[in-house]
Amino acid sequence: MRYKEYRTPLEALAALDQPGRYLRPGLSLNALKRVAAAMSDTEAASRMQAAKDKLFAQWRKTA
Repeated sequence: MRYKEYRTPLEALAALDQPGRYLRPGLSLNALKRVAAAMSDTEAASRMQAAKDKLFAQWRKTA
């Protein structure tokens, strides 16, 4: 299956009607955008992959 459109989760959330209603109390869409702007998508993906690798390594040790 090929996607016709690619979006980050933040872009998909922002595209919704009234996206703020899906956020936790006290969290705003602007706050999320500031966090997202702090690093590139590639950097965020690299950090996520490193965290997953670390987690799976811990699981392998206990298994």
